Amino acid sequence: MSNFEVPGVFAAVVAGSFLKHVGLRLTRNRNVKEYVGTVSQINVYPLKSAKNLQNVTTANITTQGLICDGVGDRHWMVTRKGHYQNMSAFQRLILIQTTKEGSFFRLDAEGMEPLRLPLDPEVTGDNLVEVKVKFVPQRAVDCGDAAAQWISTFLKKEGLRLNYSPPSLSKRFSTDVPKEWTTDAKPGEEVAFQDFAHCMIMCDSSVEELSKRVQRNVPAIQFRPNVLVSGTTPFDENFRVISESTLGY
Repeated sequence: MSNFEVPGVFAAVVAGSFLKHVGLRLTRNRNVKEYVGTVSQINVYPLKSAKNLQNVTTANITTQGLICDGVGDRHWMVTRKGHYQNMSAFQRLILIQTTKEGSFFRLDAEGMEPLRLPLDPEVTGDNLVEVKVKFVPQRAVDCGDAAAQWISTFLKKEGLRLNYSPPSLSKRFSTDVPKEWTTDAKPGEEVAFQDFAHCMIMCDSSVEELSKRVQRNVPAIQFRPNVLVSGTTPFDENFRVISESTLGY
């Protein structure tokens, strides 16, 4: 997730349903549903800290995060000596465009030839490595020397590697990740290369209210949300936990 810290914005865990356009929240009477808002934007970031896929209108919410047409959110990641690297370390990561191209995951950046990676690479003893995200180890696939050279060249730092977390490999447990706040993460819930949770939900009204308070336009993309919801009051995401039972599908 984003490393920006903003009062009133948090990452909500969402799992197990198909994302549509209307959000609903169950009231205390589970037979009655209350309208919450409308999903205004869906963002999937395949490479951690890089650009989002363009023109996403639907996505599957899985136990490992959003999946759009076979491409998982934060399922690729740059590492150095096994430790994750994000835009705090390399601001140029945000300049990398991500695209699905047939059976390939494609990276584009200014001055670089496109890099094409298989969407479902074979897991072998030769390419299986251990990486760490938020100090928690997990297994991952090393995408090879060509990918490492591409990412090292563009980010202008030698020794970088590109890693992938395939569905077949175990993930980190959300409850094992050290954090300074309480969350709704349940035992057994997994994440790929996301920081803490499967999905970050934000309200458009929250971003608008923040922009008013700081007296400048703050783009929502700065916080790297997966789902933006319109038709709410500011910071509604603090008080309404949106789960699989609260999304229209």
